[in-house]
Amino acid sequence: DMNRMKTEFLFHYHRKNGLSLREKLFAYLPRYAPLVSKFGGLANLRDLIPGLPMITDKMLGLTSKRKLPRWDSRPFSPEEASQESEGPEVVLMADTFSTYFEPQVMRDGLALLESSGRQVIIPAVRNSSRRLCCGRTFLSSGLIDEAKKEAARLVENLSSHLDRGVPIVGMEPSCVFTIKDELPALLPGEKTQKLADHVQMLDEYLLNEQDYGRLKLEFNQSGTEKILLHGHCHQKAFDSLDSTVRLMEKAGIEVETIPSSCCGMAGSFGYQSENYQVSMEMAELSLLPRLRKAIATETVAASGTSCRHQIQHGSGHTAQHPISLLRKRCQI
Repeated sequence: DMNRMKTEFLFHYHRKNGLSLREKLFAYLPRYAPLVSKFGGLANLRDLIPGLPMITDKMLGLTSKRKLPRWDSRPFSPEEASQESEGPEVVLMADTFSTYFEPQVMRDGLALLESSGRQVIIPAVRNSSRRLCCGRTFLSSGLIDEAKKEAARLVENLSSHLDRGVPIVGMEPSCVFTIKDELPALLPGEKTQKLADHVQMLDEYLLNEQDYGRLKLEFNQSGTEKILLHGHCHQKAFDSLDSTVRLMEKAGIEVETIPSSCCGMAGSFGYQSENYQVSMEMAELSLLPRLRKAIATETVAASGTSCRHQIQHGSGHTAQHPISLLRKRCQI
């Protein structure tokens, strides 16, 4: 597919020409994030000091027209999962983007699972403080060898859970569907394929559990709420968005799916100076015009972190992860 063609091209191009500093910053984010997050205030200075965005635009090619993701002062930690629950086990993958930039999303997912009686496992690399990674950022930069290392580490650390039949769920579409779609080709093997077949979005897991009568969550059905939902490209490609819609409707939420194509961010694409205009033109095709017509009683939702950033930047609306809205509906 197009993703793999892009990765192969960038692999050969960067092997010959090397990576720019900007490309290294995007690609190696999962590796340096634990260190940088300890200096959260300093890490966010780029958008606080006048003139600095223009300097990084000229020197690094990071567009000055868009704010960078903001490092959270309190990243999500695996230790936040309760050690006292005795219910059915579920593995919740803490992706790099949610962990360090929007940890409340992870906390909302954790709260929903634990309130439903699940024992939540947040996997980490054995005998290491490193977090597990799907390799998405490396693939996007054509660093196939580095992506393979992350894939091997992921499979190794999740295999025991797979062997026991423990559900494995995630909240960031780009990570979940990288595992489903690209890891089997990147690292062929029975274990990788088993992981690809097994992993799913948290929305899908919760919907299936509710359909089978195994979910203890009780949603507050009082009042009406209208959600404008933008689907991540990976979700739409894998026909996963329907699970999100059905789950929200079961919670008494009216959902309007915005008939939009890509939001225009495509990961790091929208942050690159030379691609900013194209990124915004893509958002203007249908997504942003609909959001500008939103009324006060309509809330905007999107599962993808880059989609939420584009929505905030282009329309001023603060988009929420559907799981965060469901947690509020449960009044947890």
